[in-house]
Amino acid sequence: MFSKHTASRQVGKFTVLLIVCIFLFEWYIYEIVCKPDTIRTVFFNIFFVLALWSYLRAAFTDPGTPESPEWQKHMGRLEADMSASKAGDTESQNRKRAWSPGETTKCEACKIMRPERAHHCSLCGRCILRMDHHCPWVGNCIGWRNHKYFILLNMWGALATLTWLLTLRGPTAPEALSVLLKDDSKQSVLPLAGVIVTLVLFIITGAMFIYAMFMAGRNYTTIEELFKGENPYAYPSALENFRQLLGPIDYRILLPLTPSRSLDGTSFPAVAASAQAMSGRNEERSGLWWSRYGSTGV
Repeated sequence: MFSKHTASRQVGKFTVLLIVCIFLFEWYIYEIVCKPDTIRTVFFNIFFVLALWSYLRAAFTDPGTPESPEWQKHMGRLEADMSASKAGDTESQNRKRAWSPGETTKCEACKIMRPERAHHCSLCGRCILRMDHHCPWVGNCIGWRNHKYFILLNMWGALATLTWLLTLRGPTAPEALSVLLKDDSKQSVLPLAGVIVTLVLFIITGAMFIYAMFMAGRNYTTIEELFKGENPYAYPSALENFRQLLGPIDYRILLPLTPSRSLDGTSFPAVAASAQAMSGRNEERSGLWWSRYGSTGV
């Protein structure tokens, strides 16, 4: 959706239109064709609206391109500090697909300086802040600015499709599938098509939500998962890792609203490196103390 290539942007728009049509197709079968009772309708519609809202936010939010305000502020700071720019340029020569905490590197494809944890998307033709992956079904990259919406899309999507399958009436989901086992020309095939599509969507969104939460709890992106060595950005607590990406743990975390975060996606604290340095200093002090007093029994 924010690709540098016109063809890629058009494909992204078509994909978004197609997925929205699938959303509406599922809603039509559930509400119009099958006509469930009011209580079931309320729960399904809440999950449905939140899933669709999250999908549109993920698709139409700048994931963290060089045009994003966070990147622009970072470039302003970088230009004001020429020494940082030089350091980043020299380090960039051997920093391909590797941890680079605190370093501004140069993208060999874009030929621009980029913040730490930013990576180049070949499909979009540009670098993205804390890029996770390019999602063809969203028509957009998943990066720092829309990662929360992607996670919520999968969570609410899984809940909406599960509710759809469990509460479908007239026919129920098993009754709709029974059309495959018997020749009944009078029964509509729309519920059958709806059940098959919904089941596939439930498997995909449920699996993606579990995987995305697992990665967020470890403070990894799908790109960084391939890096060697210890993740320097990971907090010991999964809750702290969630807060860094999703914002404060309150009711807003369940809504596709802009998270209130202390970081802007251009720099991240090297937590693991700091912890190792502190541990090393403590061991050094302990060894010094033992060399002075351990042998005397003080």
